[in-house]
Amino acid sequence: DKRTIIGPVGTPFGFLAQGHYELTVSDFELTLPKKFKPKADNDGAFFAGMNPGFLLHRFKNDAAYTKYLNAMQLYETNATSCTFNYFLDRDTGGKHEILNDDTMAFDEVGEIESAENGVLIMMRPRNTKWKPNKPKIEYDFKTGEAGLYFLTYQICATDEAKDKLKHVRSSFELDFHFMNTDASGYPTYLP
Repeated sequence: DKRTIIGPVGTPFGFLAQGHYELTVSDFELTLPKKFKPKADNDGAFFAGMNPGFLLHRFKNDAAYTKYLNAMQLYETNATSCTFNYFLDRDTGGKHEILNDDTMAFDEVGEIESAENGVLIMMRPRNTKWKPNKPKIEYDFKTGEAGLYFLTYQICATDEAKDKLKHVRSSFELDFHFMNTDASGYPTYLP
């Protein structure tokens, strides 16, 4: 897929307190069409500065998400915004240094303290991190975090990599597990 932002991925889900979110990513890959393959460079160097990720984020309703997604799709033409800017700004004081940190592995997610700003799993180009790994993220929703959640995929890029985004293709398979627990303690899968 040549889009740099895709949403919603899957069906939005209404999580309640004690709801459970689980996402497993398989066969993740960033590729280039053959005519854009660098001749004197390997794919890893070409993809430097490109940072894909999946963000599960709460919205008031479908209309609010659509408005947000439309604004974010401007990223495809001007590359000025990222769905997970909160995480980038928080971790680096707004410098987006995390986008250049190739040492960060997918399993270094750390403990998720709150879903207030979303639940993020960052990806790295497969040729350096993925084969044969299947990254997975889980989160149990707490009191006050109930709401309608949407999953969005986006490739965010450093300033140096923005011009190359138009040539990049993404492919992946996702395994979702979304559930709530009813008053009797039984799982319920209704969104």
